[in-house]
Amino acid sequence: MLWADKPVCDNAPQRSMDGVRVSIATDADDHAANLTGWKQAYDQLAPGRFQGTLRELWLGTQLQIFEETTSHAVRQSCEVWKGAFWFGIPVGDGPPGRIGLRALERRDIAVRPGGIGFELMTPSSFRILGLVVEKKLLLNYIAETEQTTLAPSTLDCEILHTRNTERNRLEDILLSLFQQGLRVDRKQARDTLQDALLGVITSNCMAGMPPEIPSLTYTGRHQAVPAAASVFTDSLKSMT
Repeated sequence: MLWADKPVCDNAPQRSMDGVRVSIATDADDHAANLTGWKQAYDQLAPGRFQGTLRELWLGTQLQIFEETTSHAVRQSCEVWKGAFWFGIPVGDGPPGRIGLRALERRDIAVRPGGIGFELMTPSSFRILGLVVEKKLLLNYIAETEQTTLAPSTLDCEILHTRNTERNRLEDILLSLFQQGLRVDRKQARDTLQDALLGVITSNCMAGMPPEIPSLTYTGRHQAVPAAASVFTDSLKSMT
């Protein structure tokens, strides 16, 4: 596998755009190496000229956000940085791919803990949004807001079957960040974005939990998170 924080090759130019790191690659292995902090190796499964794009943003050292596109079907061998959880949200009208031996459905969120290898099979013209959050940060946030202790093993499940509304809110926040080119190069904007993301990923986690792990604040959060998701874009714009 390749360490993803090595310098990228000449055919993967990078530029900074309002705090977002942009990388373009015409080779699957080079593309795999562009995602910071991950161990990855990509196998292109169909002939033709490959193109991959990556837009990546870090909020401090505890939260990583990215949007990735790949032109061809790929087998991805991945490992997230240790001490974190990865949440993957396939977007678009095409098939959402597979994680391990399990097929993803449109409303699913892929999830894996850091430090453990896993495999993704993704189709051609694939697009995925990713959020990686430090395990301690997320679990402490859930404990404070939900008044419950969530065992890390609870999210060692490959697929989080959440509610469509919760998943869509997470997708909308990430898409608004990358599609609208919002400026998040100021600390206040980054703090606003981090709070919004922690709130909506907590809603997804709790919505995907079995009945024996009820959410004590789900009703209130169900009302609060949409409001936060709808106003955070305006808040960020007002800071630019």
